[in-house]
Amino acid sequence: MIQLILLSILVLIVVYSFRQWFRSLSPQAWAKVRKTLPWIGLLVCLVLVARANWVIPLIGAMVAGLVRLAPVLLTLLPGLLKALRRSPTGEAGEAPPPKPGGGRMTRQEAYEILGLPPGASRDDIVGAHRRLMQKIHPDRGGSDYLAIKINQARDTLLSS
Repeated sequence: MIQLILLSILVLIVVYSFRQWFRSLSPQAWAKVRKTLPWIGLLVCLVLVARANWVIPLIGAMVAGLVRLAPVLLTLLPGLLKALRRSPTGEAGEAPPPKPGGGRMTRQEAYEILGLPPGASRDDIVGAHRRLMQKIHPDRGGSDYLAIKINQARDTLLSS
């Protein structure tokens, strides 16, 4: 039994260490790691299956432990889900962007957002809006906040 507890502690330490390491990666490095991680997992599974004399008892012990802990885990699950839904921070622990529409946008701000010089033509405004929305649209992984600001800038410049 003590071996199972020590193994569990070791697994938690390894998982926590990898989690901290993954958070420190740049997006490009994270993309490379994400591509190779399934292959590493498959390799580990193949090694474990090749040495299956201890894997099957370990799985049995884990299932037995989960069965014993199931009532406690099921009572804690609703509170945990509620806390996760209420969390105001994103994945990386950063605060959400401010709510849009906090005030009226000036024409100067609108020109800066669209990257246009003051007095740009209607076609320039529409073209700049279209170009930015193709890059920053939420359906393409962009931000809702930025899309709203770009739309607000276009509307401010075209309204007068």
